[in-house]
Amino acid sequence: MPTNDGYPTDDELEKVKEWDGIGDPGGLIDFLEEIWHWPDWAIMKKNGRTRLLKKPCIRFYLSTGGWSGNESIIQALQDNFFWHIFWVSSRRGGHYEFEIPLDRGKKRTQTESPPPNKEEEDERN
Repeated sequence: MPTNDGYPTDDELEKVKEWDGIGDPGGLIDFLEEIWHWPDWAIMKKNGRTRLLKKPCIRFYLSTGGWSGNESIIQALQDNFFWHIFWVSSRRGGHYEFEIPLDRGKKRTQTESPPPNKEEEDERN
């Protein structure tokens, strides 16, 4: 649990760095939601398809909102292999996007069936 002022503790930041983000990306995402300041506004998960291979995935978005505590969490996350495997893009203003293939993140991040891709829709019609 973050400190009274909303900042993550050193132990929480270390946990982010050391989490098995490849084997348990859903667990890491759940933990990030627990320690993130303004999680209802700054975190979003939705089903989609990977940009490159068009495989079903969970798209995970983080926005720091300029909050230095959230920026500390991003710095810790950059030290986790999760970042290197699932990071897709960053935008000015502290916005980050990740794609977790459903076969990797299905433990805790899957919310519903992914949308069909164009070829699947054409086959149905």
